[in-house]
Amino acid sequence: MKFFGNNSKIEINGQTFVGKMITYLNGQVIVDGKVQGEVEEEKEKVTIQVLANVERIESDEAINIVGNVTGNVYAKRNVNCKNIEGDVTAGGNVNADDINGRTQAGGNVNCDDITGNAQAGGTINCDDIGGNATAMKINY
Repeated sequence: MKFFGNNSKIEINGQTFVGKMITYLNGQVIVDGKVQGEVEEEKEKVTIQVLANVERIESDEAINIVGNVTGNVYAKRNVNCKNIEGDVTAGGNVNADDINGRTQAGGNVNCDDITGNAQAGGTINCDDIGGNATAMKINY
């Protein structure tokens, strides 16, 4: 998983990291090209909290974030977080409160509001969609 931004600040299982590019892979953290060490994983569960200035997140795995994201999110699997101020692209499902941008998911989209267009391979379950919506089933 990679986090990009100007002085991005994230917390991974209680440890805080700050940098322009933070990479978390197989328990190891790399900040701006320098290995920071390993993060203790709790029974294969990793808790990531975005604290400040993350402009983009990329992941080959599912993304589970405590809190809000300001920036675009790209995941090959699921995306789970609170609010997203940016576009979301996921190979699996997207679960969020509000998305202030476009949303594209290979699976389902479950959220309160989306300000942009929404596209899903499965079902879209949202209170309000500000743009166009395309899915097998759409529930407002």
